[in-house]
Amino acid sequence: MLDTLIKLGKQASQDLGEWDDILDRPKINLETKKGARITNYVGSLIFNLDTGIFGWGQVVDYDEDRSAQRHFNLKIQGGNNKAIYACTEPNSFEQIRKSFFGKPDKNGKPATQGQFTEAIDKDFPDLRETKLYETLQAMFALRSGFEEECLSEKGIADAKQLINQWGLNPTEQIALIVVGVIWAEKQWYEPTYFRDIEGYLDFLRVKFIGDSSTKEKGEISPQICYATGEQSDNVQELGISDRYNLNKMFVTTTINYATGFENKAFSKNYQVDKEVQNYLERGSKLLLEKYKTRIAGVDHCIIPQLLNQDETDIEESLGKIAQKSDLLFQYRKYHEMVSDIKYEAEGNPYWITFLGFESDGNFFKTINIIKDVSRTHFERLILKFSEVHRQFKDVEGINWENVMSAGKDNTLEFNLYTVYTLIPLRKDKEKKNVALALFKQILERRPIEKEKLFGHFKDL
Repeated sequence: MLDTLIKLGKQASQDLGEWDDILDRPKINLETKKGARITNYVGSLIFNLDTGIFGWGQVVDYDEDRSAQRHFNLKIQGGNNKAIYACTEPNSFEQIRKSFFGKPDKNGKPATQGQFTEAIDKDFPDLRETKLYETLQAMFALRSGFEEECLSEKGIADAKQLINQWGLNPTEQIALIVVGVIWAEKQWYEPTYFRDIEGYLDFLRVKFIGDSSTKEKGEISPQICYATGEQSDNVQELGISDRYNLNKMFVTTTINYATGFENKAFSKNYQVDKEVQNYLERGSKLLLEKYKTRIAGVDHCIIPQLLNQDETDIEESLGKIAQKSDLLFQYRKYHEMVSDIKYEAEGNPYWITFLGFESDGNFFKTINIIKDVSRTHFERLILKFSEVHRQFKDVEGINWENVMSAGKDNTLEFNLYTVYTLIPLRKDKEKKNVALALFKQILERRPIEKEKLFGHFKDL
């Protein structure tokens, strides 16, 4: 799996810029429910450190290609990470409050500094001499003005109260909220955004990208990257910030998944080259976004294992595998299926792992693995189901087209999706997906007891 993720990540990296991994584009609406066009804006909050006043700046048109990068709309990290955001979407507005002003503790005691300042103090003390750190400390004095205007009755920073101040009409929306600072001492007579404040980009670079140049010579010694097996000068503990990520299978918090590992040695046991870690994250993102299929009602990620000498375009190979997976696992109409079935007589061999998982976008949990399905077996299954479909059509008295009908002129193909609909799942056995267990046996070429098949037929 790691080889595949690295190959995918390398390929995906060719078109990415320095900051693309850490930036997020907001999900915007372009039309109202009635079809009216929506205009999206970037709204600015201005902290005037000369007058001590917090207020609203202008709104400017949101540019889908440039605004997120121009204002550095960072992906929300979650977990125990400190808030470090100077630009957010409206539904994440609380992150701006935590970044600059902290959050009261469980007893309601106000924070003594913002979480952005805490992050620098804790992990990047070299940045205390920057204008970024000075600005964060000076802004903290404006906390009361911000909270008076922006906190809801529940004590949470609420962008709705803020957006009302801009006086937008129903077909206008705020896509991003960005923080600007006025401070004559620094010659910022017009609102200056954090991307232009000295120290901000340095902070992002050392936190997210890694900068081995900050190490003194002599500290750097080559170490093994356990994802590639090669030595590197920039090895560190695997740290995946995104919770929805295939690499989250490699955890340090659940000891059952790290049997025999020393608790204090995870930084060595999970050490990966920094650039390789980027490839692993990008590869995972691509697989989870584009190469999934549902098997017996469960989401599965398609992970091919190609031969090392196979130099074919891995995304092209994945696209073909994904299409074939649809033929085998998905609800498809017969006339759509026939034109798609193509048996590749030539080409390099490969094997496929289908990784079943659960996720709501904030976590990743593996619940099923169908391992090492060979290309030849996979393609023969597709052809065999198609052959059985044709044979049943020719049997007198079965009226196969009616059996496989999902409505007028909508004859389905006989495939594993059809089989799934024929296996009853009782409520008292919902946690035991017998259809998924059967498909795993078929795909991994394991023997299947006839009694099981007749048992499913009896239940049906």
